[in-house]
Amino acid sequence: MSPSSWRALFRRIATGELRPHRRRIALALIAAIFAGLSTATQAWLVQPALDRVFLDRDPFMLAAVPLAIVLAVIVKAAAGYIEEMQLARVGLDVIADLQKRLFDRLVHDELAWLRDRGTGALLSHLTYDVTLLRQTVSNVFTGFIRDGLTLLCLIGLMLHQDFLLACIAAIAFPVAVLPLLRMGRRVRQLTLGAQEQMGRLTARLEQGFEAIRQVKADGQEDRESGIVAGMIDRFRDVQFAAARFRALASPSVELVTGFMIGLIILYGGWQVLGGKTTPGTFFSFLTAMLMAYQPMKRIAKLNTMLHEGLSAAGRIYALIDRPRTMQLPAHPAILRNPVQGAIRFRGVSFAHGTRTVFRDFDLAITAGEHWAITGPSGCGKSTLLDLVLRLHDVQAGEVMLDGVDVREIAPADLRRSVALVAQESWFFDDTLAANIAYGRPDATFAEIRHAARLAMIDDVIGHLERGYDTRLGAGGIHLSGGQLQRLSIARAILLDRPVMLLDEATSALDAETERQVLGNIRNHRHSRTTIYVSHRESINSITDHKLQLKY
Repeated sequence: MSPSSWRALFRRIATGELRPHRRRIALALIAAIFAGLSTATQAWLVQPALDRVFLDRDPFMLAAVPLAIVLAVIVKAAAGYIEEMQLARVGLDVIADLQKRLFDRLVHDELAWLRDRGTGALLSHLTYDVTLLRQTVSNVFTGFIRDGLTLLCLIGLMLHQDFLLACIAAIAFPVAVLPLLRMGRRVRQLTLGAQEQMGRLTARLEQGFEAIRQVKADGQEDRESGIVAGMIDRFRDVQFAAARFRALASPSVELVTGFMIGLIILYGGWQVLGGKTTPGTFFSFLTAMLMAYQPMKRIAKLNTMLHEGLSAAGRIYALIDRPRTMQLPAHPAILRNPVQGAIRFRGVSFAHGTRTVFRDFDLAITAGEHWAITGPSGCGKSTLLDLVLRLHDVQAGEVMLDGVDVREIAPADLRRSVALVAQESWFFDDTLAANIAYGRPDATFAEIRHAARLAMIDDVIGHLERGYDTRLGAGGIHLSGGQLQRLSIARAILLDRPVMLLDEATSALDAETERQVLGNIRNHRHSRTTIYVSHRESINSITDHKLQLKY
């Protein structure tokens, strides 16, 4: 990433993300100014403490100086608390907003792109990158404001106490900063490598846990453990390389500061011995310089953290700004009310990458018809359903619902007209009732239970101790494959949409249960258009038409 790129990122964060919080930032700046002035005041009070109390033995100053120091400490503590709380809230709000926008962008993205990208990489962006950026916003911006203003106040005091001595001290600052800038560039490169390693590691962990049954069945636990261990080691090595450069920041500043202090004591002592300045003035200057050391050291560390955060911000913004390949209609068409459910494929051509799935495909499904689609694996049965939902866009031709091209329908309107029961049953860590009502959170319990009865799952739920309040997933019960499929069907029945798509939705059911469930689906709403994708010939007994797909 070029310097101009990270400067642009910095400006985007400052103007785009921080601008809505300018009142809090202004309050934090005022508090930081008071904190910086209080710190400088403590350093300045060294002068009257030495010259007026210890040398002149002034009794009034003996009382005044300690009181002033206490007041300065109180002001600094109060101002520091206000500043830190305001900036912490700003940082957390900014990160929460970015995380929401990133997830919203991803969840609305094209299905094909999400599958190609991989869950591991996406989770890495949502966790690892956001964590880095949170540290940047919460720590870096807080540190630059607090320590930067404190440093400015102390430098101002040093210039006031001894202009020439302050200029000598200032010479060392560029010497300390230049190597830090080079370290920052290297840290950015290493952070990018760490993010890539984290994405691969997350993906492998996810795959390993999802396939844990197969891993154990094949006796491959040690192999998986070895693969993951190697990936963890590579991630650790990249992280350690970045940590090594971060660790160099403080010693670099300490080395320069050590030489600077030695030179200043030599020069200042010569000035005191020559009677050109008082011991109080010199030690006040030295105190200010030593107090400036810690803010300068923290700012040096923040520089490398800033580059890490900007690298993460670049990756996050790249996802948020990614142009959509699936265009939304500028003026969405209005479907007739109620939707009839007529589906038409006209001259459809579609390919997954370089593999052609359909070429000039035509099919007309009249509203209320029941179709069975069969064929070998990989021939495009599931893709056909995805095209109805516009989870993919056709490369040629058109898919229509009630005579309207699905590309001209707002996705939300289209998907409110179609219910899908996917081959893979996905559920959330929630109650059984909430999982059934996922698409209709306002459904009554009576409606939820009626849908469960039609899906032949009500009896199973009724035998559970907590019934429909039983949690499913982590910390809850685990249902069989057939029971999960019936739960998915109950969810689709509850939606009660004019079109239902069933993608191998009964593959885990026995023949009798399948017959009853499919019969209930058909009888529940006779006018519903239903498309069944299945390998089983038994599906033909409840359908009006059959389509056999081939390669």
